[in-house]
Amino acid sequence: APTLGDLTDKAGAVFSDNATTIVSLDVLPALELQDQPGYDLLGIRVVGSATVTLSELVETLGNSDWLATGREYLHESDGLCPFCQQVAPATLAADLAAMFDDHYAAQLAEIEAFSTHFEEWHDRVAAVADAPSISASEFLDKAAFQAARRNLDAVINVNERLLGQKNTTPSDVVEFESVDSALKAVNDVI
Repeated sequence: APTLGDLTDKAGAVFSDNATTIVSLDVLPALELQDQPGYDLLGIRVVGSATVTLSELVETLGNSDWLATGREYLHESDGLCPFCQQVAPATLAADLAAMFDDHYAAQLAEIEAFSTHFEEWHDRVAAVADAPSISASEFLDKAAFQAARRNLDAVINVNERLLGQKNTTPSDVVEFESVDSALKAVNDVI
């Protein structure tokens, strides 16, 4: 049990004119994944419409992404199919447009929006973690902070790679790694 002298010393330190205020450090911002448009699309194959003549063949071959990319060259191919270099069927442009319709374009836009949201969150995390108040803090266990930060950065890098893969190949199914435990570990040190 503290003595009266201990309590008097502590009270003196608190009310002293020489006392300094210690500013609390900001914690890293949370990432709410499930509420973000595009997150749900990471775990599904994003492919063109299944109601088009070409869809059965594309599904069999598993070439939706290749076809989506190649259709951009149809108007430059001088009447040849950009895929087989034979004379293009008269309906090819319309079939491709129907396959990669507004719904497909909206899904790609949602994936891109989610990628942008994740990048912006990563920038906010870096701004807080790299703040001068963190590096100048006398009370922060810097070794523990750096170890937790490296772990968080590793998870972020994996997710950035997965997002790049999904943006490049929308038909791929990717499983986003949760940042929650790594983020909590950093915030616990702070």
